[in-house]
Amino acid sequence: MPQTTPKPLTFEEKVQAVLNRTPEEREAMHRQARANIRPGRPLPEGKTWQDVFVGCMADIEADEKEILKALEELS
Repeated sequence: MPQTTPKPLTFEEKVQAVLNRTPEEREAMHRQARANIRPGRPLPEGKTWQDVFVGCMADIEADEKEILKALEELS
């Protein structure tokens, strides 16, 4: 007897499956997601997460300015 492959779910069916999850299914999904979280790096001595975040944003701003300057020079 040939084995048949089940028909793939449509987008609407997938949305309904997500919306109709039981509380137990949701809790199991959250437990699994939390189990997959990798611990972050420790903060540098004397720094808060806000200090680190603002420092990253300053680097992004500097990169953006460098890119815009390079593009201006090329045109």
